[in-house]
Amino acid sequence: MAHFFPSHPLGHRGRNLWHPPARPGRPAGLRRGRLAGLSLLAALVLVQSLPVAAGVLDRVKTSPTLAQGLCSQFRQWNASSRSAYAAESIAAVAAREGITTVDAEVLTTYVIDFHCKDVR
Repeated sequence: MAHFFPSHPLGHRGRNLWHPPARPGRPAGLRRGRLAGLSLLAALVLVQSLPVAAGVLDRVKTSPTLAQGLCSQFRQWNASSRSAYAAESIAAVAAREGITTVDAEVLTTYVIDFHCKDVR
């Protein structure tokens, strides 16, 4: 009876079934190192933006008029066939609120999800 999973990582023909072979000329460890470096970079960017994003979200939570103002702006953009999630829309929110574009993306998503679900 054949088993779907081999009992040994090298399988029955001496091939390593757990890890695909590295591309010629590039060791497998280099691929993993680059991926780990990119993951670390993404984590650092996220951690650095969290306190600022939390401050912006607190402003919206305590001031519903700010959220309604953003909703009306988003609806105007939708009326002119412009998405609130487009890069230029995010940049406009960032400039309006004096925040980074990453924080503006978080703010836009939060406001749309909680205050104006009809916006796209």
